[in-house]
Amino acid sequence: FLIKTPEGPPRKDKNLPNVIINEKRNVHAAAHQVRVLPYPFTHHQQFERTIQTPIGSTWNTQRAFQKLTTPKVVTKPGHIIKPIKAEDVGYRSSSRSDLSVVQRNPKQLSIRHKKQLKKNSVD
Repeated sequence: FLIKTPEGPPRKDKNLPNVIINEKRNVHAAAHQVRVLPYPFTHHQQFERTIQTPIGSTWNTQRAFQKLTTPKVVTKPGHIIKPIKAEDVGYRSSSRSDLSVVQRNPKQLSIRHKKQLKKNSVD
């Protein structure tokens, strides 16, 4: 007995002449895809817009290519990186109690801390 198998869904390239669309998942391309949206972007369209811009020296001048590919932070090997200070972040007070309260939960600040933070930000 011969049993015919049911036909699958129609192919995307059915009506396109001289075109073959590979519908299988490409493992090599999947290694370069992003699973989670990176931090500064709020929407996937913003991220895709930056990815579409070519960076290579083929499409840009040599100077522009160097600017596009330089790292944002340059450190020398063996150089000690100093920890960040509260003043660098924007807090003017040097007391650690204000920072620890804000870092734990900024919604549950006491009235005293709110007044102190407001006074420090106005100065």
